[in-house]
Amino acid sequence: MQKLYLHIAFGLLFSVASSVALSLSESAIQSQQDIQDACRAQVSAQCMSKRCPDKVDDNCKKVCDDMADNQCRWAGE
Repeated sequence: MQKLYLHIAFGLLFSVASSVALSLSESAIQSQQDIQDACRAQVSAQCMSKRCPDKVDDNCKKVCDDMADNQCRWAGE
């Protein structure tokens, strides 16, 4: 009977630990995404102010957005 209680206790402990680890990793992922989004916005804005004098040029904006994606890919890690 003690073995049964021991297995139940370890099972509960494992499920609580797994739940805490999962919530921490979800929080870390969201934080990394927020950092990457901020990086992309800043890099794209800087690029557009330097390279896109005509703010309505969609091709120039796409080039700046692509460059920002590449530069900020690893931000927050």
